Amino acid sequence: MGNQEAETRIELDKVRTLTLDFNTIKDFENATNKNFWDLEGKLTGTDTLALLWACLRQEDELLTQHAVGKMVPVTKWTMVSKKLGALMEQVLPDKSRKGRRDKKNSPLAAEE
Repeated sequence: MGNQEAETRIELDKVRTLTLDFNTIKDFENATNKNFWDLEGKLTGTDTLALLWACLRQEDELLTQHAVGKMVPVTKWTMVSKKLGALMEQVLPDKSRKGRRDKKNSPLAAEE
């Protein structure tokens, strides 16, 4: 996905689409004051809810974090974490490049 976007379907209150793109990242960072690119898959419960909310906002901009939290019973926490983890793996830079923020490794760099 050359535009740094990832999508997957998830069953919550109904079947929904999780979208991880730059708008999602902006929403997550604004909600948490954390740099998405530095997370490396390490999410707190609050981070997980904020990321799930941000991914779902691409489908329904009126959703609140509270409403999203009510969609996820305890029995679905593991499934949600796995879905979000898989999306993050698709867009996060390779861990071997950790700490390197040069143009070559930027997600905004043009593909060759």
